Amino acid sequence: MLPPQGRIAVGDRVQVPDGRTGRVIRERLVHSNGAWKYLVMLDAGGSVEHFDYELRSLGQARPPEAARE
Repeated sequence: MLPPQGRIAVGDRVQVPDGRTGRVIRERLVHSNGAWKYLVMLDAGGSVEHFDYELRSLGQARPPEAARE
């Protein structure tokens, strides 16, 4: 099963509920209720895990070829 399209994706920059920002590095399905959780590597260090509806997207992941421009 794949996460909902157009929502949060691995590589996206996001803001977590307490205002910190970071990049999504992993997604996982919670089988008991069908929700998606995302592991966010914070810009200031450390990581947190939140449900997709708790995260605010700050931008979509850039394809690797765009990073070289």
